[in-house]
Amino acid sequence: MSSEPPPSGNLLLVAEIQQAIAHAGGRIPFRDFMELALYHPLYGYYSAPGAKTGRRGDYLTSPQLSPLFGQCIARFVGEQAVLEIGAGDGSLAAALAPGRQYTILERSPDFRARQQALLGSSAAWVADVPDGFEGVVISNELLDALPVHRLWRDRERYVLPNFTEALAPYSTSRLSHYFDLLRLQPIGEAEVNLAAMDLMAAIYKRLRRGRVLTIDYGREAHDLYVGHPQGTFLTYYQHTANSNPYELIGRKDMTSHVDFTSLMALGESCGLRTVQFTAQADFLAHYGIGELLLAVQADSDYLATRQAVMELLKPAGMGDFRVLVQEKP
Repeated sequence: MSSEPPPSGNLLLVAEIQQAIAHAGGRIPFRDFMELALYHPLYGYYSAPGAKTGRRGDYLTSPQLSPLFGQCIARFVGEQAVLEIGAGDGSLAAALAPGRQYTILERSPDFRARQQALLGSSAAWVADVPDGFEGVVISNELLDALPVHRLWRDRERYVLPNFTEALAPYSTSRLSHYFDLLRLQPIGEAEVNLAAMDLMAAIYKRLRRGRVLTIDYGREAHDLYVGHPQGTFLTYYQHTANSNPYELIGRKDMTSHVDFTSLMALGESCGLRTVQFTAQADFLAHYGIGELLLAVQADSDYLATRQAVMELLKPAGMGDFRVLVQEKP
């Protein structure tokens, strides 16, 4: 890794991160670096203006790939109210919001502005998870982009002022507790998403009645921490992936797989039961994506629609996303 990021990175953000490192005594956990790189209120990747998703952005989401994805989710939701956490460019909300109560919790000011321009009065925005919500809570490809602690076995990665790394003991006892609950230890590179656990804990506790639908990159814990000793951390820039977070700081997305074992256990501790845990391909098939595709076979753009559906179902691609359905009766 180079000692300093290329000039094409956001230099104001780089300076902010280096100042944070200096204030912390010369190093910060990678999790804090990732938080600033993605969510700094002015210069972070998700905060600053600019295309992030779609063909002209850095990655495609399932709702952008085909409207049939949103139609399948609509079948799952039925007529219930929806709270969407992290609605991106608003593609899924545009498919679901008409005709129902639709609420969005969005941290990114840029995404929120895009959603408001697209949806207008058909949705409402909140600053926090509402207490006593009844309906369906949806997060689609959100949790994988929250800041993670990056580990090497029983050591944590820290970021130094020149954007090199050092290994040192865990920055918080929550990491040891996390693996104690799982009754396993990582055998190599690993990522722990405590931010996802905190967000989902708030959702589980404040949901009065209804279901939680979580769709994301992910696996069960043993597969992640024992079966993938190389880790799952990646960055995305203009639809190209690599594992170097210190280039193009503030201009590229960062992601890692979600530990669904811990999410299921957390939900159960908050009074939810796990209804379904499956691959996206199987979930979409269950909610009739084949039938929906058949219904548009006479359309002039059918071949493009069929190709998009094949991408949604591809076993080595989006079809392998995990889908978790939890319920609080």
